[in-house]
Amino acid sequence: MFQLQSIDRRKVLANNNLDWTDYYSVIVPEVLCNDILRVGRVVDGGKWVCNPIKIRHFKEGCVIYSFGISNELSFDEAIQNFTQQRCVLKAIDKFKQNSDTIKQLEKIRGVFKQVEIANITNQDKNQYSFSDVVSTFGDKRIEILKIDIEGAEYQVIDQILSIPICQILIETHSMKISAKKTFELIQKIAKSGFYLFAFQINGAFHPLAEYGFIHEKCFETYGLTTVYGRYLD
Repeated sequence: MFQLQSIDRRKVLANNNLDWTDYYSVIVPEVLCNDILRVGRVVDGGKWVCNPIKIRHFKEGCVIYSFGISNELSFDEAIQNFTQQRCVLKAIDKFKQNSDTIKQLEKIRGVFKQVEIANITNQDKNQYSFSDVVSTFGDKRIEILKIDIEGAEYQVIDQILSIPICQILIETHSMKISAKKTFELIQKIAKSGFYLFAFQINGAFHPLAEYGFIHEKCFETYGLTTVYGRYLD
């Protein structure tokens, strides 16, 4: 059934005049995560994560990136506490964070870097490409990447997808962007080997939505065995 519906979903998404009603009507998970968990606040700020308890049992070190924190650490604290701080957490924001935020990050094995994510690195403006930020930390792989950067995701998505990542938790900010452009962003992620496991529309501003993606190379790590089908790629 899902395979047949995927054909129709692709047809709807291929429409150059795609509107929000049709777009949201066809977006559903492509893969089943049996142990999906809301991490952080149950309202805005929390994120859906696929089977995060698996991280507790990692034998090797890992890293979680949190892009866009705005002095709000509900997700960061919750993911670190739930996974028993198995990973180092790297928090990134273009604005200076208050001292309490920095102290709290230190308590949960986190560090903060104040930079603006941009297409091209410009040190004079404190703007860095995503790949340069990751290189600065000396990381080569990211376990979970949380992205909440107020629309800049459209400019930096190609850079993000150049780094090996297991789970991408992204909020799209599309108040001034069409449903078609939003789909093109999501399609880029899917074409890079990611499968949608969670999706949630912002109740206050409908052009905003949360997506949870997991890379196919990480299915075994997080215990995924059921793939409904592909339609976003």
